[in-house]
Parts: sequence; structure tokens; C-alpha cells
Amino acid sequence: MLSRPSLRVARALLALTPGAQNLDCQIEILEFISGQLQSGALPLDQEVIKGVQGLATTITSERSDRAWLALMKRLRSQRDHSLANYQSAIQRPRIQWHLDVLLDCHEKSIEEFFKIENPSCLDISEFFEYIRSRFEVDVNIKARLQPYLQTLIKLRPQALAAIVKDHYESSISSILSSLEKEYVLEFGDCLLDMASLSGDAAAIYLRNLCVLRPADVKNFLENGTGIVRPEDALEIVKEFGPRDAVPFCLEATGDPSGALDALLDIITSNNETKANHIAEACDLCVRVAPTVPPDVSAEMWTRLLRRVDEVPPSLLFEAIAYLPVDELLVKACDSPKVALTILESGAGRMRVWACARRIAEREAHGALAMALAGARRGLPVRGTCLRCGDSLAARAAARTAHCARAVHVDCDAETTCQTCGKRIPSSVYILPPINSRPITSTPQEYPLSLIAPPRPDLEGVA
Repeated sequence: MLSRPSLRVARALLALTPGAQNLDCQIEILEFISGQLQSGALPLDQEVIKGVQGLATTITSERSDRAWLALMKRLRSQRDHSLANYQSAIQRPRIQWHLDVLLDCHEKSIEEFFKIENPSCLDISEFFEYIRSRFEVDVNIKARLQPYLQTLIKLRPQALAAIVKDHYESSISSILSSLEKEYVLEFGDCLLDMASLSGDAAAIYLRNLCVLRPADVKNFLENGTGIVRPEDALEIVKEFGPRDAVPFCLEATGDPSGALDALLDIITSNNETKANHIAEACDLCVRVAPTVPPDVSAEMWTRLLRRVDEVPPSLLFEAIAYLPVDELLVKACDSPKVALTILESGAGRMRVWACARRIAEREAHGALAMALAGARRGLPVRGTCLRCGDSLAARAAARTAHCARAVHVDCDAETTCQTCGKRIPSSVYILPPINSRPITSTPQEYPLSLIAPPRPDLEGVA
């Protein structure tokens, strides 16, 4: 009883809507009636359906397309056979590709989608959801989708990267080769985040990175070690730049000497980044020196110190490990400033080590005394004399300090501990003689009898 007034209202609205001047008002009426039909509030009346079709045909927009599609989904759920009658009712790509999916015409659906001039985010999300579901059941979807991969990369590279990783892994390099430079980097970044960029594809990405974003090349090579073959990376960087990435590639190919030469050339030609590259050259020598013969490491340090006029003092000690100080001053240092730094640092290093030794001795001495006091082991029973080095047992009398250091009575000429300054007790400790038990050379024989236990009586056991 309620459907008749509702149908009269819907027919009246559809009759009055074409005369409305406001397009938004027409779309709202179309969406309202379509929603009522889809939810079942209105019955599937043919007159109302024809009115909705006529109104949706005159309004060209995504909202009108989706209002018509909502009605088509209701038809499919109620009377599947009647849906095909409306397949050609409105010839617009968004409607056609949805209808092809509803009617299981998957051969045409992908082609119809790419006829949409400006697909919305919702359109793109629906299409990606559709193709993901088709990969699970359709063996031909991969071939049908192949011609449209470039367009999909432009629409949503992150989503397509996940599909390419799972289904087009062997074709990644050819896909990147067919893209424009800016899309190569965008799509390559997505593949890199998914750890799917390597080999020839990574080389293509690096080539475009050198051209469009040269400041990111060195960071890419350092963080992506092994993604691009070192020989290929070196060839690409030499051809397209940037120059500061060449030393890293040379070191990766096993040529640290060439890497140092490249860094030294950059240092002498670019004053703005001179300090950073000097530090990088020093780090290179520190990193490589333990892995190459001593003469090679010495030669690298010599070349570095001859070409630069400022080296961090802390790194000069690394050079001293491979070059004697006199040779370092005479042969390696053309700069008086570097030579003076070496001398000042050497003197300071001796003072630092002497101070550190004294502090360490005092801390170790105090820690030992506290540990012995806590354990109540202040008197050593065995050991050597702190003064003469002979065994304490060589002479009977000994004198011991609080830290368990002991001397013979006749050797002790001081009354205070040389380390902590505490007074050495005047009491004398008489060492007891060592009780040595004679060891018989002839082994003694002991009678040993092995008696087996009686055999248990198992008779009658179930």
C-alpha cells in the first residue's frame, strides 16, 4: 500500500526535474530516486527506471554515472537476465566498464576503464581492487593488463609497484625503460621501498637519478650497497655525474687508490666542500689501511698529507700507525701547518697517555685493595717480592701492605706504598714452609671385585 504513493512521487519528481535550472538539484533528485530503488524502498517499476535512465543520460558527471550504476546493481541482484538489456542504455566509459564487470565480460572491462578521461580517486581504487581479484582467478589478466602498465604507473605508482613485484618481476627493467624520466624515479622509489629494485632495473633508476636528482646519488649508493653492480654504477656516474659519487664507486670496485685520487682532485677544485672531502679522504685511508699491504697504506697516507694543508689531529695518529714520525714529518708533510700539528699532537698524546696510566694505576690499586679487604685476604701466602723479584718463600720473613703487595723484610727500604702512599705495616709475617707430599713413582695396585646383582625372578609376572 505504501509503494503506490511513493511511485507517484518518484514519477512526479522525474517529470519535473528536466525543467530545473540548477544542475546540483537535478543530480540530488537522481541520486535520491536511485538510492530508493537500490535499497528496495521503491519497487523496480519500468516507468521509473526509464525516467532515471533519461535523467542520467542528460547529466554527464560521475555522480550521475554512479546513480545509474547503483540501479544496475539492484537489477543484477534481483533479475540478472534483465541487466543485459540496459548494457547499451548509457554509452559512457565509467558505466560500461562497471557493467562489463557485473556481466562477467572481463575481456572488455579493462579497455573500457582506460577510456575514462579523468578517472577519480574512487575510480582508480575500484579498478585496482578489481585487478587484484582477477589475478587470483584469471590466468590471462597479466597479458591483458600489460599494455596499460605505463598509464597505471602515472595514476597510482605505489599500488602498481605491489602488483609488479608479485606478477611482473621479470619485466621491471623493460617497464622502467618505457617510462618518462620523472616517472622512472617515482616508480623506482616505490620499488626501492619494497626491496624490488635490482640489476638492470636499478641501473636504469640510477641513470635517471644522476640526471634529475644528482644530490641523491651518493646517498642511494651508500644505503643501497649491492643494488647496482659496482662496475655499472661507476660507468654511469662517470658518464652522468655527480663527481662526488665517483670515489665511492671506485672503492666499491676494489680501487681505493683511485678513490683517493678522485677525492684529492675534488678537494683541490672545490673550496666550498673542501673540509668535508678532506674528512672523507681521511676516513677512506683509515678504512682501507688495515686491509691492504703496509706499503700501499703508507703510500696512500703520504699522498693525502702532501695534497692537503689541514688534517684533523685525531686522524694524524692513524697515519703515524703506518708512517714513522720522522718519515711523516720529512717525506709526507709539505705543509708546515700539518707538521706542527703532528708535533704538538705527539707531545700532547704522550702527556695524555702518562696521565691516563697514572689514573689507571691508582684506580686499579684502590679497587684491588677494596676487594681484598672485603674478602679479608690481606696477606699473600705465595708470590714474589715486589722489590727484588725473588720468591717470597726464599726467605722466611716478609712484610705485606694493605693491597697484598709483599716484600722481603731485608729488601724493604720504604715505609709507604709507592702507588697509594699508605703506610706499610711494620709487622713481619713469617711464611710457613710448604708441605710437600712425596709422590711414589710405583703405582699401587688395589684389589677390586665387581659383583653383579642377583637376577630377579620374573616368573609369574604378567
